[in-house]
Amino acid sequence: MEKKGYGYNVEYLLGFFRKTLDQDEITAVALIGVGNLGTAFLNYNFMKNNNTKIMLAFDADPNKAGTEIGGVPIYHIDELEDKIGNVKVAILTIPAVEADRITERLVSKGIKGILNFTPARITVPDDVRVHHIDLAIELQALVYFLKHYPLDNTTKEEAH
Repeated sequence: MEKKGYGYNVEYLLGFFRKTLDQDEITAVALIGVGNLGTAFLNYNFMKNNNTKIMLAFDADPNKAGTEIGGVPIYHIDELEDKIGNVKVAILTIPAVEADRITERLVSKGIKGILNFTPARITVPDDVRVHHIDLAIELQALVYFLKHYPLDNTTKEEAH
């Protein structure tokens, strides 16, 4: 085998890190809610991170069911239990009022991880992990840090 650099076997190291970071297996993800944010996720579909892929999506709009975005099939939300299969991770981009009901359905089908983009704070069993992403709060945090912890030599007074 060819060695480069300082004598490390590059292929061996790449394989080691892929296995260590579980990058040699694809994690299938379900997207729930194909509105503006959901559509953006389907078009992006984590192409830079080739171990995570949205495999199917669900929406309440009957006009979206039976279509595809970014090569991902979209099903009506009523088909969730029949179509979700062995998927263990879901992304929620649905109205907050629907979050608890949809979460219960997902958990009953074996979902173990939820990336929640709704403002709702969903309740799940102890064996399910939820990451809440509130884009408004993230934006506020960014603005706060820009104002109070500038990265250049500008003082706080000059930043206002």
